[in-house]
Amino acid sequence: MHRLFSGIERPATAVIRTLLPHFRNIGISWKAMLKDRLQIKPAAMRTLAGMTIESNHELLCSGDFKAYSAAMEAQGELFESHSIPMDHAIAALSLYFEACLPFLMDSSKQQPIAAFVRFVSISQFLVVTGFLNHRQQQWNELEQKLVDAEQRVRRFSVHLVNVYEQTGRRIARDLHDEIGHNLLVLKLYLELMNVDLKEGHPDHLSTKLEEAVTLISNAIEGVRRLAFNLGPALLEEAGFVPTLRRYVAQFADRTAIKAQFNVQLNVKLPTIFEVTLYRVIQGALSNVVEHSHARQVHIDLHTRDGVLMMSIRDDGRGFDLNKTLRDPNQTFGLLAIRQRVELLGGKLHMESHTRRVGKQRSGTTIKVEIPLEDIEAT
Repeated sequence: MHRLFSGIERPATAVIRTLLPHFRNIGISWKAMLKDRLQIKPAAMRTLAGMTIESNHELLCSGDFKAYSAAMEAQGELFESHSIPMDHAIAALSLYFEACLPFLMDSSKQQPIAAFVRFVSISQFLVVTGFLNHRQQQWNELEQKLVDAEQRVRRFSVHLVNVYEQTGRRIARDLHDEIGHNLLVLKLYLELMNVDLKEGHPDHLSTKLEEAVTLISNAIEGVRRLAFNLGPALLEEAGFVPTLRRYVAQFADRTAIKAQFNVQLNVKLPTIFEVTLYRVIQGALSNVVEHSHARQVHIDLHTRDGVLMMSIRDDGRGFDLNKTLRDPNQTFGLLAIRQRVELLGGKLHMESHTRRVGKQRSGTTIKVEIPLEDIEAT
């Protein structure tokens, strides 16, 4: 860009030196113009002052027009980042050069004035270039975020399909191995009892009836367990907090991991929030069982300062969070939890400490924060 100044470096430098003694008066005149003509406020004036000759006179007097070019482009980027309109910035720069003109008239020579006019045009061009560079940079960042989001969505979609398939297979297996088996044996007992009745052996019925009742109880318990794993239907029937308490209790009984659940809620949550928190707890506790080797886990759910907060903390062996998040094959579960929370306008924070010799604390903590105003809007 400094090549734009080719041929006017020396006369432009002479003009700048001529203006040096008058910077104070030029500044007063310029600020009055900004206030009267553009209604620009003092805070914006201070930002715009970075593109004045006074702010860049050392570069200009030394003839470093390359550095001046970079400085003016940087000013354009700064204005864009501060939401100063481009037309305001260009108008402000024009007014500044207008404020300079009276102090050049006494030493008016055709060549310096022509060089100054070209200097003004180039400076405006550089500021516009800075605006456009910043917008292009923002656009590139937005495009990259879009690409990253599309990749996350694709990975999450694949993971979601796998989860549904695994869930379906698990439910089918539980139905077949547990409930199906109990129903099959129950059918056999009923057939035997029918045979005893036909053959006149009613004294054999008592034992078989007791065993049949036991089978029915086991089948009912199996159905309840499956229902708790599926979750949402029971949330409406039994209530959000009771369902969570029973699920955590079942988790502790099934895994022998001590589980403590503390809850203090003073708001009624929409169903979608209840389902999300339920699934987050499911996913987190599933990770605890599969990976943490923990002895106990603490779950805390409460509201504070207008925010719904939930934390799941275990005392397991922990893991390298940065390394795990870089591996797509290991982040599906965490990604699913994060996206569920973010869809509700919330944030998810994770921290993990690995077990080391002499280190007292280890384990993983998942924290969820959802603003209550989002809940109320929902």
